[in-house]
Amino acid sequence: MEHALVIGGAGFIGSHLVEELIKRGHEVSVLDNLSLGSRENLRGLDCEILIGGVHTSAGLREAVKKSE
Repeated sequence: MEHALVIGGAGFIGSHLVEELIKRGHEVSVLDNLSLGSRENLRGLDCEILIGGVHTSAGLREAVKKSE
């Protein structure tokens, strides 16, 4: 099974991408700082939600590590 990391996955477009990836059988992790997105957009979707952003290399590195 493939694993996908969707950056900004709690936004409108990102959450639809997450939904489609799950339908296609992927495991999905979402990295979002929730400044524009919302957990509500991911309600009912089987994905891991990581709160943070890509503005620091440490945050991105941690998200990639968790999604491996």
